[in-house]
Amino acid sequence: MKYKKIIEKFILVFIIHILIFESIDSRCLYLRSGRIDCSLKEDCELNEIICPKGILGNGGCYSNSSKYCFDGLICNLNEKICSKGSLGLGGCLTNSDVCHDGLVCKSDAKICPKGVSGDGGCLKNSTDICYNGAICSSKEKVCEIGTFGSGGCYDENTDKCYNGIICRSLQTLCPKGNRGNGGCYIARSHRCFEGSISRLIGK
Repeated sequence: MKYKKIIEKFILVFIIHILIFESIDSRCLYLRSGRIDCSLKEDCELNEIICPKGILGNGGCYSNSSKYCFDGLICNLNEKICSKGSLGLGGCLTNSDVCHDGLVCKSDAKICPKGVSGDGGCLKNSTDICYNGAICSSKEKVCEIGTFGSGGCYDENTDKCYNGIICRSLQTLCPKGNRGNGGCYIARSHRCFEGSISRLIGK
């Protein structure tokens, strides 16, 4: 009797599992993480298959006659893979591209290393300036590292640089004081008191 109940319980569990997996579209893909990617095949064209989401990309539909899938990334057959690194999320490499630790750049582009002012990247134009990881265009100015912040790029027509901190349009500086480290704030909705920024009542 005891064994009969065990067998009946096993059969019941087996049936439940079958019903669950039948409710999941048979075209769902099982990822290495154990999750199920239920991107439906009808979202793709007849000659396309599904590339499941991965570390390098969000996947999608692709034709394996002209493209291939690698860890969520869809590239052309003549392209190589740039793996994820400290400088970028990786991507597809054409013959004119180079991979710098996860960063895809044109072969003639200069690299701006990651720094305290920004995440770095490719210098797309010869007029771009690299400043401690921040890439500033010709229309921007460099806000140098100071006692208030780590600097960066700013538009001098709308923004202001205060000793390393950049306050954007409509913002002004709340200096560091006994009650806080200060920062940028909008005077019409906040107040600054000895480095502490608080919202005005009713704003």
